[in-house]
Amino acid sequence: MVSLHARDVTAARQRRLPIAILVPVGVAPTLLERRPAPGLVGELRAPCPPDRVAAMASDDHDHEIKIKGGSFELSDLGLLMPGMAEIMPLVGTRIWKCYYAGKARNRALAAFQLKEAVNLMEKGAILRPKYAEDMDKFVSGIVGTVGKAIETQDWAAFEGAFETMIEQANAYHEQYDKGYLRWKIPSEPPPDLDMTPVD
Repeated sequence: MVSLHARDVTAARQRRLPIAILVPVGVAPTLLERRPAPGLVGELRAPCPPDRVAAMASDDHDHEIKIKGGSFELSDLGLLMPGMAEIMPLVGTRIWKCYYAGKARNRALAAFQLKEAVNLMEKGAILRPKYAEDMDKFVSGIVGTVGKAIETQDWAAFEGAFETMIEQANAYHEQYDKGYLRWKIPSEPPPDLDMTPVD
């Protein structure tokens, strides 16, 4: 009868800090917490050490997580978390929308779509740590360059940086033995959004 901690991902991301876990003051940090007791103010603490997490989910010690209509064990949680096969198509959709928003010189929409794509990539790096270093290089490098072009509304630079970003993304697919995944910008804008700038 426990639930996962709330994570202050936004604040950690803004400060480029490791993701921390929110726990009440005066309570020892644990991986799981029902919710802060009334009257207690939360503070950020570092996540549990891996050996403690492993001990909490060992064969002889597990936690039941209640869900509507049943429950599952903490040790099964990893199987339920989305992997890159689920996350990257969402990234692709955001990048597609970012591109056409940029083509329409819609700075606000392009910046929003790129920010949401980055959020998804960072989530992927947390859930699949083997990609974390390369994902950080990608996001802080060419994706940052695309973001800067959007911010300054340098649409010529945007086009060039966007093309480079796609090439680098596909190079990472090759590096991880997934060269058959060659992303390309769809030939038509997404039909579900009006790309016209509002300001």
